[in-house]
Amino acid sequence: MGWNFTRHACVYLARLQGISEEYYEAAKIDGASGWNMFRYITLPLLTPAISISTMLIIIDGLKIYALPYSFTGGGPGYKTTFMTQLIIKTGIGEKKVGRSSAMAVVFFVIIMAVSLLQLYISRKREDEVC
Repeated sequence: MGWNFTRHACVYLARLQGISEEYYEAAKIDGASGWNMFRYITLPLLTPAISISTMLIIIDGLKIYALPYSFTGGGPGYKTTFMTQLIIKTGIGEKKVGRSSAMAVVFFVIIMAVSLLQLYISRKREDEVC
């Protein structure tokens, strides 16, 4: 949990440090309020960091294993079983390594497709904002 916060904070901080002070100085000269500077300068220039952070959150969410397994063990039934749990259970628990490897490859393809879709949507939104 702490590592995820640190990773996202570093992404946002690095992007914030890359924003030139000249934008804010020009906005102050034009009489922009703090809210307007945030809305029209900071937020649009942070959209790449928001895109990266969102992609990392989605990928981390797809590969979750420990929390649901420790709470419910995948039950009741298979209601809280995630793909990563199923891959590990098939490969290690049932000793079907080939099937587990195939499931892992399919899961990788799914994660890649979701990531590319999210990247496409983010880029489209960045182009609209900037």
